[in-house]
Amino acid sequence: MSYLSLSPISKKNLYLSGMVLSYISAIVTLFFYYTATHISISENMGNCRTPLFIIMVAMGIFTILYENHVRNKYTVTIMSALLLSIYVIIFTDFTTQLHESFAVLAFISITLFMMYVTYHIRTPITIMLLFIQIVINIWIFKTDISIQSIYGVECAGLINFAAFYIYLHTRSDKL
Repeated sequence: MSYLSLSPISKKNLYLSGMVLSYISAIVTLFFYYTATHISISENMGNCRTPLFIIMVAMGIFTILYENHVRNKYTVTIMSALLLSIYVIIFTDFTTQLHESFAVLAFISITLFMMYVTYHIRTPITIMLLFIQIVINIWIFKTDISIQSIYGVECAGLINFAAFYIYLHTRSDKL
């Protein structure tokens, strides 16, 4: 069976599978470079920029294919902003203002995506996960990382977003 003969549902599943495998690969890569002294995911990225970038480009390709398949220009735009911010974050020193600005853009992009989708697909689960993401964002933005690590909270935000995205995939609602 060739790619062209796949049904729309099969293509959507293929794209999500590619995203999930890329996501897991990124997590494993970061795990291998993690030390207890890292205060944020961004600091950890500095140790594995090239492999992480390659993985995130693959994830970006699957993400854009998935979002184009869904055919919603707003979600494509928001996810493109998220991907761009991730690429900049990977290659900038985590102590710079540029890095911090793009890290904020990344979390805002995640939250905007979740808000947009929750507005259109309002279920108790989307509402709950959006609320959790907002609380996580507030926690991250209010934390002084020179005093306290945000590594675990950032991970919680990324896991929450992944759960949200996979939950959407299981729904038949259209945006």
